[in-house]
Amino acid sequence: PDSILESVLDSGRLYEPTPRLALIGLTVGLACLSKYHGALLGLGLVSFCLTSSIYRRALYSRWMGLSVVLFSLCVLPILYWNSQHDWISLRFQLGIGGASASRFAADSTGYSLANLLGVFLAEIGFLFPTLGLPLWWASVIALVKALMKTLRKQLLTSRTQWAKVQLVLWSGLPVAVGFTLLGGLTHTYPAWPAPGLWSLTLLLGHVAAKWPKRKVRRWLQGTGLVIGFLILFALTHVTLGTLQKPSRYSIFGGFVAPQQDPSTALIDVRQLREQFTRSDEFWQSVTTADFILTHEFWLSGYVAMALPEPVHLTVASFTQDPRGNAFWFDSHDWLGKDALLVSLAHFDQKKIIEALAPYFESITPLTTVTTQRGSATTETFYLYKGRRLTKPYPYPY
Repeated sequence: PDSILESVLDSGRLYEPTPRLALIGLTVGLACLSKYHGALLGLGLVSFCLTSSIYRRALYSRWMGLSVVLFSLCVLPILYWNSQHDWISLRFQLGIGGASASRFAADSTGYSLANLLGVFLAEIGFLFPTLGLPLWWASVIALVKALMKTLRKQLLTSRTQWAKVQLVLWSGLPVAVGFTLLGGLTHTYPAWPAPGLWSLTLLLGHVAAKWPKRKVRRWLQGTGLVIGFLILFALTHVTLGTLQKPSRYSIFGGFVAPQQDPSTALIDVRQLREQFTRSDEFWQSVTTADFILTHEFWLSGYVAMALPEPVHLTVASFTQDPRGNAFWFDSHDWLGKDALLVSLAHFDQKKIIEALAPYFESITPLTTVTTQRGSATTETFYLYKGRRLTKPYPYPY
């Protein structure tokens, strides 16, 4: 922000748009190409210019025109691909039509303040309380004072500093607040508000810069030590099962069974590969199979990473939430061919087989392989033989 905003001098010299605007358009476009959150950043920057009498002239400068061109070139692959696929990616993100029936589906009870509170507390936990609480406090204070038109007098000494605060608020607050409020309507993930919260850390730094250095040093050192210890402790549990019951490395006999431990969802790909390698049934089936199939799109990713050399079969997913699987593969290509089916034990195996059986001549069980942590089984994988695909799977998109 210094290199851009220092072009405004309190002596009265007007802001002059520069080629940096074109670079901003390029970087925002690349951000959109990486993740759709980038569009929200772009909207925040435009909103900042619209609400700033100093920077509003940037919107109708020649450099803004070049910025729009560079931005459009960056997002052209997204628009082209979507135009060839019924705009599925954009419709899925927005929950429009049948692209994602449950993505933004409201709970039957409507908006839930309890869920909103839970999402907010979860964000504080992910950020860590000694950072999350001061972060929201600094952001709310900055917003309130901005709305009251007194921020310039109470916190800042120059128009340039005020513009910096405006820029940070527009870059971070709509994303952070928007996705937090969405948590009262539907399930959200911590990654959704994260980019906004990262931007708002600049406000926390601005406020903390006025605190006594000794206080700031103790705050940051204490927070770093506690977070480092907790991460180390969490990693020992994920790898060794220190809180697991039972586990060879458990503390005080352990506290949570593997079946109720969400950390077991992090499948040990290396161990699963070793189990596949040791299974005669796996090798007998994989040498005759034409493709590998799962019932969850995320499970296909784990299985694909766990395949031992020299297996290079396609790993697909037959599910009503296939994500990219619906476009990466065409199940018509596998008609009359055999599949190796992989499933997880904590899913209802009967329902899975009933859902997939209409597409094969027969599905027969082969074997099971397990992964362990602390000498206790954490995941069991069922392997089935799917003989001759009889009809293509109807993806929902």
